[in-house]
Amino acid sequence: LLQLIFNTADTMMVGRWGGATPEESTAAMAAVGSCASLVNLFVNASLGLSVGCGIAVAHRAAGGRDSELSAVIHTGLSLAACLGIGAVLVGMPLARPILSAMDTDAAILADAVSYLRVYLFGMPACVVYNFAAAVLRARGDTVRPLIFLSIGGGVNVILNAIAVIGLGMGAVGVGLATAVSQWLSCLLVILYMLRSEGEYRLRFSSLGIKREALSAILGAGIPAALQSILFNFSALILQSAINGFGPVVVAGNTAALNVEGYIYTTQNALYHTAMMLIARARGEGDIARIGHVKRLSSATVLVIGVSVGMAAFLLGRPILSLYAPESADAVHAGLIRLAAVGPFYFLCGLMEVGTGSLRGMGRSLLPTVTSLIGCCVLRILWVLTVFRFVSPTLSPDGALYLLYLCFPISWLLTAAAQHILAARELAGLKKAEAT
Repeated sequence: LLQLIFNTADTMMVGRWGGATPEESTAAMAAVGSCASLVNLFVNASLGLSVGCGIAVAHRAAGGRDSELSAVIHTGLSLAACLGIGAVLVGMPLARPILSAMDTDAAILADAVSYLRVYLFGMPACVVYNFAAAVLRARGDTVRPLIFLSIGGGVNVILNAIAVIGLGMGAVGVGLATAVSQWLSCLLVILYMLRSEGEYRLRFSSLGIKREALSAILGAGIPAALQSILFNFSALILQSAINGFGPVVVAGNTAALNVEGYIYTTQNALYHTAMMLIARARGEGDIARIGHVKRLSSATVLVIGVSVGMAAFLLGRPILSLYAPESADAVHAGLIRLAAVGPFYFLCGLMEVGTGSLRGMGRSLLPTVTSLIGCCVLRILWVLTVFRFVSPTLSPDGALYLLYLCFPISWLLTAAAQHILAARELAGLKKAEAT
């Protein structure tokens, strides 16, 4: 949530002061928003792999296998550095052709390309931070990653004010401030790990890829990363469809996505909580606690999802007006998205908890396949069939609402499948324990 507050400040600054006129500010916000799906593709792929690192650390810590911890930690951080550098090498030359293929409006294409390229300079730091934070959380330390992120985020807001308001750098200034803040957070977490004790201490001499440790990380991480990649690939398809409505709708979608991020973060927090606690219970052989964590996480995410989702829906207009106070059309476009997804966001939370429960029990590929079918394939088919053939018969607002309906429908189907599979997996563990 704290990270989203910083992102909100970024979006508000570029939406209000990103250009000399309100139209230019709206275009600058649209340029940043048009890159959101592509940026999330890079970030969430690394987050998925960092999940594998966290699970590998949690299993070994719970099982008393301290001798293997150091190899997993150093292999994970080495892998993170390679992935971050790879993202820069791939993303820089392909920024323009990819954004063009996404049907990004010509009026904002140049700013979008510049923003994305500047943002990518912070990607190595972002990936390393995600892996290091996963290690700390797996050992039960959730406070220090929060502190390091808070410091980086605070610097991000200050640099945004300087770059956007003071220097008039628009979308590029937002990307530059984000990249610098990511390097700062990464530096802080690395300095802390260099001073840690025992097997959790980072030693540069121990960095490198160990085959067994890499296998453990990738075994749990690749399915999670693949799920993130496929989710974001479907998001790219949706973003391309949204881009076809023009820069004003893209700007409204950007603001609504930022608001929606607050709802998602509350749901995703329970995903990580359920996954890590269940992974530790699985490592300790405490099967009864697995069911308790799953039930409590589901109940919590249901209450939070309904409360926060409805609040975003009911208060959508005044909230969105903070992002684009001079563009009533952008606010109206954002309201359409919040109306379609806000009241039903608890379904996303239930889906997340089901996925985390399965991964914590050691079944990482199964929820990936389920999510691929329930969310990614269904959403793409929705765009290519229902939206394509029905939207021409509707008003622009009706067509946009129809496009967004693919989210709650896919959440419902995928959540049902994940919880059925998690219940079957838990029953199998109980049977194995009994025998």
